[in-house]
Amino acid sequence: MTDMRIAFVQPDQPPRYHHTDVDGDRLLITTADIPGTGPGVYFKTDPNGSSVPVADLPALIGKLTAIEAAARGTEETAPVQARRTLTPGEYNAAWHAVEGAAGEPGADPGTVLHAVLDRLGIQPPPA
Repeated sequence: MTDMRIAFVQPDQPPRYHHTDVDGDRLLITTADIPGTGPGVYFKTDPNGSSVPVADLPALIGKLTAIEAAARGTEETAPVQARRTLTPGEYNAAWHAVEGAAGEPGADPGTVLHAVLDRLGIQPPPA
């Protein structure tokens, strides 16, 4: 006889990680309640599986930490988000943006920040 365990996703919208790879294959990770075992983590992919780029792993690890905390019932009110490491090209672009903006007359921290965000292709939040 085979022992089969089925994981049921909790209905109250716990933390989730959603990802769609370059081929359109999807990945979902969320909390689960495993009958007879207790809290767990649920992984679901399309039939072909799903890949996550190395650059996205910090975000995935941060979300897994929040999912683990929710599954254990120890989640904080504001889950910690993983910090993404700049690529060498992004770092170089930011460095040159700071260098250029800081030398402008009347440059202030906001001017420098907006120059860096613009160089990295990041949209600042609405004012």
